Amino acid sequence: MRNFLLTLLLGTMGLTLFAQTPAPAPLVDTDYARAFRISLPAGGTADLAPASGHFVVVPLAAADLTINAGPTEHLIAGQPLYLPPAEKQVVQNAGSVAATAIVVEIKRHWEVPVRGCLGPACARPIRIGDSTIGETRTAYSNGFLTVFRHELDRGGTLDSSYYAAEGVDRLVFVAVTDLAADFDGVPANLLAGQPYAASPTQVEVNAAAGPAIWVVIRIHDRK
Repeated sequence: MRNFLLTLLLGTMGLTLFAQTPAPAPLVDTDYARAFRISLPAGGTADLAPASGHFVVVPLAAADLTINAGPTEHLIAGQPLYLPPAEKQVVQNAGSVAATAIVVEIKRHWEVPVRGCLGPACARPIRIGDSTIGETRTAYSNGFLTVFRHELDRGGTLDSSYYAAEGVDRLVFVAVTDLAADFDGVPANLLAGQPYAASPTQVEVNAAAGPAIWVVIRIHDRK
């Protein structure tokens, strides 16, 4: 099926995609974020325009992507890629195989720039006793928007707290693999590529069925 230009108007923000039919409908749409899936053949592009918000691209498998014809980003499964507000953000699959990603658009704006986290302090091992069973890595943050990538070995469990002394933390949770989660006592069996939006204070992920990878986008609202 040949590619053609599709325009999807979502609320007050326009999203234009060069993609195959049908046009991607939002998988999650809240007052603070929306998420949708893009599938790009080798050489295919997605034009996120007008890109007046922040975007986080989460590949569901290893992918080679370029942004606005820049350097190739060699990403592993679940490695988030942050795109700042701009007039246009063109994502291209620079690889030789098809690439699928969840794109999360943040409906908040901050003057404080979002920066990538570099260095060993950005990665924290997940441990049971003396055994390391996974890793939590901070990918980006500006204090209001923080993006984490989590990886957990089969059989492991991770409890995360998102309590905020002031305001509330809004989460967009993107399952990169199938996994079982619990959001403040509400169970959710999520499939690979399934986003979930909530504002919980406690999240538990259980990797009983197999290794688990997921991304958490935390949006702090002071109100």
